[in-house]
Amino acid sequence: MCQGISKLLLTIINIVFLVVSLAFIAAGVILAFLPDVIFGQIYDNVKSAAAGTGFQIPASASELEDIPMVHEIGIFFFAFGLVLFVISFMGCCGACCSCCKIMLLLFSIVLIVLMIVEITFFGLFLTEDSPLHDQIKKTVVDKIPDPWVENNPGMFGMTLNIISHNFDCCGMNGVSDYTVSGGGTPLACDAAYHNVGCYDKLQDIIQDNIVYAGLVAAALLLLQLIEVICAIVIYKDTGKISPI
Repeated sequence: MCQGISKLLLTIINIVFLVVSLAFIAAGVILAFLPDVIFGQIYDNVKSAAAGTGFQIPASASELEDIPMVHEIGIFFFAFGLVLFVISFMGCCGACCSCCKIMLLLFSIVLIVLMIVEITFFGLFLTEDSPLHDQIKKTVVDKIPDPWVENNPGMFGMTLNIISHNFDCCGMNGVSDYTVSGGGTPLACDAAYHNVGCYDKLQDIIQDNIVYAGLVAAALLLLQLIEVICAIVIYKDTGKISPI
């Protein structure tokens, strides 16, 4: 009875995760290698918003693949989707086939390690003054062209200009992130927001919704814990010889 319920739960949950993993893989491929597929409309909106501001924008949507953040997020989505697909596939095979008992053991070990990594990441990301945020800000600031040339900021600089202009902020930490060629301050940084970092605004959004973010993280971890318990139950019961 227990084994049957565990098999059913494990199979259903992993089929859902298989579908989710394929969605992540597809999104990763599009973001990293085919950005014009989804960025066509976004590009048109950005082009209209940037008209008359003096900001340099790419010649076409396909050039958006050169923006580091978009490409790297795409690669992350692709890698994450691939890992999730492999884990979910192992879980499905282990639940459905008694001959794949070893897969249940591997599935449980990998999932436990993944949960530990997720707990660490969620804890650092949801904590306002954690070292993770400092590292993210440093990584992004290092990509800001030095010196900053207003008429040729590059793809990454163009993206930062649009963000700063539309969200009333300046760079990651403020105007101190820039060394402008010829002096002065970046065009996108309004004087009223010189000391307002865009990453600080992101953190404010996170902190305003930290309860919801925490609930989502807890739900994901609970689902994975259920999977581990089901896998252990099936692993222990599979291959038992009934007494004669």
